[in-house]
Amino acid sequence: MTQRIRTIKDLELESYSLGVPNDGAVTKSDAPILSTTTGMLSKVFGAQAWAQFNQEANVQGALPKYAWTHSGFRIISARAVAIGSGAGQAESTAIPDTVKPTAAQVSLTVKTFAMSTEVSQVQELLSRSSDDAFFNINRALEYLQAEFNEHLNKQLLGDVDTVAGNSFESMDRVISSYSELTNLSLTAGDSDIYGLDRDAAASFADAYVNDAAGTDRVYTDALQQTLFQNVLTNGGDPSVIFTGHDTGAAMHNAYAPSLRYSLLGEAKVTMSVNGVQTLNGIDTGITVATWAGLPVIKSKDVFQDTISRIYMADTHMNPGVDRPKLGLSMLQLPTFQVAGIESGNAPALGKLANEAVVWTYGELVCTKFKAQGKIRDLK
Repeated sequence: MTQRIRTIKDLELESYSLGVPNDGAVTKSDAPILSTTTGMLSKVFGAQAWAQFNQEANVQGALPKYAWTHSGFRIISARAVAIGSGAGQAESTAIPDTVKPTAAQVSLTVKTFAMSTEVSQVQELLSRSSDDAFFNINRALEYLQAEFNEHLNKQLLGDVDTVAGNSFESMDRVISSYSELTNLSLTAGDSDIYGLDRDAAASFADAYVNDAAGTDRVYTDALQQTLFQNVLTNGGDPSVIFTGHDTGAAMHNAYAPSLRYSLLGEAKVTMSVNGVQTLNGIDTGITVATWAGLPVIKSKDVFQDTISRIYMADTHMNPGVDRPKLGLSMLQLPTFQVAGIESGNAPALGKLANEAVVWTYGELVCTKFKAQGKIRDLK
């Protein structure tokens, strides 16, 4: 590290502008790409290949990213005085007893996510001298980066009962609650996150969850409105909705017949380190559906009951704090390194080949659980 990392711009400068030396030795060769690997060398079909699967990573792209500056944060978990208890005093009464809110500390763990690939030097040279060979180290790295983002997107959309372990936490685990644990009879500890215990009772760590105890029901406007109102009541300021393509179609079908009004529309948005943002007065960006003005981001990886769940997320910045209420806290942005003959360090690698690794360090972090909500058990 060459400087103190305080902002996402600092992190981008450190990760990309300054560069990462490509003279290290990557020493994994579990699945090398050789000229004999099926499909990599063809004397008929040329050097093109098209992936036959969806590699989108929409949720990962739509979440805001910020620099990892702390390995935890403090929260106020309870008010100093319960709302409604009153603080009225009689005339000329004694000064009331002092009060204080309840504070707690939340600890975070940096997660590591990495993938690597290898291309033999024979395959590398064939890809240059012939139209028959497909993968060289550059194309292998390009493909690896796309799959890297796809796999990270999949981690961010895992089910609540899949404990993260070494993986990034998921939206479904962040947006969970004690009521979900009891209604769905989840295994004790499944919804615990950042060392916080959600098993004992309802608490500040509960998001709003609309479930039907595991019995799937048809998507309706009433379910969506209930989600929206509860998130607002809990102090949330929703900024984006995440769901799957199937539930997106159900939403469209629910609102399309409306003649008097329509909550479903579209807007142009951009996705960057700041997450998904709507644009005003600028005819650029990508077009997405909206519900009540909120961008609806659809992903193939959203967890399905019969159809996909719905997450209503508040990714706005906390007032006076340089962190969003929900986002990716990054110790290092996705970075790659290449080693081998092409980078001039074959002796360090110890083989006539080229290898590349892509990695990142960070975690999905929520600093205000009650500002988030979800609907599950849909069909």
